Amino acid sequence: MRQSLLSISNLRISLGSRAGKIAAVNGISLDLDKKSTLALVGESGSGKSMTALSVMRLLPSTGLIESGEILFEGEDIVKLHEESMCEIRGSRIAMIFQDPMTSLNPVLKIGDQLSEPLRLHRKMSRKDALEKSVQLMKMVGIQSAENRIYDYSHQLSGGMRQRVMIAMAISCEPALIMADEPTTALDVTIQAEIMELLDALKKSSGMGMLLITHDFGIVAENSEHTAVMYAGRIVETAPTRMLLEKPCHPYTKALMMSLPQNSEPGKPLFALPGRPPDNSMPITGCPFHPRCGERLPECGTKHPAIVEKEPGHLVSCWKHS
Repeated sequence: MRQSLLSISNLRISLGSRAGKIAAVNGISLDLDKKSTLALVGESGSGKSMTALSVMRLLPSTGLIESGEILFEGEDIVKLHEESMCEIRGSRIAMIFQDPMTSLNPVLKIGDQLSEPLRLHRKMSRKDALEKSVQLMKMVGIQSAENRIYDYSHQLSGGMRQRVMIAMAISCEPALIMADEPTTALDVTIQAEIMELLDALKKSSGMGMLLITHDFGIVAENSEHTAVMYAGRIVETAPTRMLLEKPCHPYTKALMMSLPQNSEPGKPLFALPGRPPDNSMPITGCPFHPRCGERLPECGTKHPAIVEKEPGHLVSCWKHS
């Protein structure tokens, strides 16, 4: 029987706020195999980052995993004590955060920050950890690494900071890396270099990757499978090529229609009307139905089940039920 590297089942996450409880993630299920990349796409606020943070058990102080399983290499992360998570976090599971400008400590030298996980998880001496840090910086394409380890983060460009974040993430050779929009703060040329670097590292080490992004160009070139999130739910999942060629859910279609290459020259880009629902309020029916141009009468009264359109292609929509 095949065992996924990461298997999320019926995960529900709530956040406390002045407005009441917010359903940040509402019963999602995902599977990620070794040596593969699963892209998680959707608008801001759809629950992508909360899903990744739950795997790391780094939810905000008001966050709570209400129910569900997060199986990593067969072990339920939800049930682990914090001491056990500390051994896994940064060692077996690593994360590349969205903004390299704020993810590095401004008062610590780069070498000290890179050395920390090596000294903590690999029990290296400070000298050995610094030598390994130089190797890691060279591996991710940072020139003059022997000198750069003594720099502070403000002395590095945005692209170099992101490379440092990648070096830190791969330092202990994790089985799973979660990349939360790793190229958002970078220019287009550096974006391509970073994604090529991540793909090369994945192939050489055999790690699995959960790639969080809103960029379908990155999705098309870097992932084997894609899941589309809306209002804390998975609305469609499929092998990436299949999803891009034959999207089924109206939300997935709308996201793809908004791409510049899918717009007529000289005309405004397509903009999805309306706004995502307020997850602090009960949602009746399909959460996308107020914005959907293909809605049916039942869309506003009952939530659609997830059905398999083709082998491996799942969609939650009344048009396909």
